[in-house]
Amino acid sequence: MHKKSIYLSKIFIILLFGLTVDISISEATSKNNKDSIMIKQEFICMIDQDYETLHSFVKQNIAQASPELAGQMVQNLILSSEKMLTPSADYIYGKNYKEIRSTILLAIPKDIENPAVICGSDKEKFIKNLPNGEIKNKLSKWLRSGLCLRNLEGTYFFAIDYPEYLEKYSLYTDEATTQYLNLCAKETIQPTVISEILTIDVQELNGRAIAYEKFLKDYPNFPMNEIIYANFNTTISKLINPTIYDNLIDTNGHVSKDLLVIYQNLSKQDNYPILQYIGQEMLQFINNQPNNIVYQDYNSDKLSSNASIIYKKVHQLLNELYTSHI
Repeated sequence: MHKKSIYLSKIFIILLFGLTVDISISEATSKNNKDSIMIKQEFICMIDQDYETLHSFVKQNIAQASPELAGQMVQNLILSSEKMLTPSADYIYGKNYKEIRSTILLAIPKDIENPAVICGSDKEKFIKNLPNGEIKNKLSKWLRSGLCLRNLEGTYFFAIDYPEYLEKYSLYTDEATTQYLNLCAKETIQPTVISEILTIDVQELNGRAIAYEKFLKDYPNFPMNEIIYANFNTTISKLINPTIYDNLIDTNGHVSKDLLVIYQNLSKQDNYPILQYIGQEMLQFINNQPNNIVYQDYNSDKLSSNASIIYKKVHQLLNELYTSHI
């Protein structure tokens, strides 16, 4: 009888212990689910807050959020940064423009890789070099609010600091947001064009064009696709209207050998119907020209007219294949 009581007691303890463990796990899971739900609910209430408040919330909660929610957080943080582009431009181009421009030029760190883009970790070096005063206070506030400084024709202006967003948040965000940040960061560091002139080589142009169409194909309903559309349109304009100034046409009026190879490759790209159409149409246009000369003084209008025809069809394809928001 004594042994039986001990045996039953052991079973009771085991059952009780097992039940306690199950309850603990259940409570922990419930708590985690509650936290996730609470983060989402709190985030919905935070969307219209200023950058500083929203940034503080994202910093505290993004590691516990799902990738999709983390992506939404970062997207809204970017939108919050965008709200500061107009006031920052008004200030930098305002009445003290010359003083501000001179202050910026003198503060650019000597050891940064690309002085034309002051972004990411380079911003703190730049801020350190600024003399104390109103200009430093204003510039540092915007630079620490998701913006960077970019140079265009000798003048600096504010833009979204996509390299910083990529570095800080891509570990947490969903695949679509991560890819978006990656594509935009490349454009920030090295724009496809500056003042209508191509700034990258033809292979990079091809790579970016493919990456943009792939993104639109994979994520047609991504909420910030207007930037991808704009960048894709830039690459398209260079592919369908090559110029001597971009080194895409040689001095004899022929399309460069590298660009011709790209057209040939694009013409076979079934996965990218818009670029495939461009490749096929450009090859046909080239073959229809006497001696394959696409640009001379007497037929320069042919190239631009052909580009207009292609772009109309491209515009139609974009709407049909991806979204109507263009």
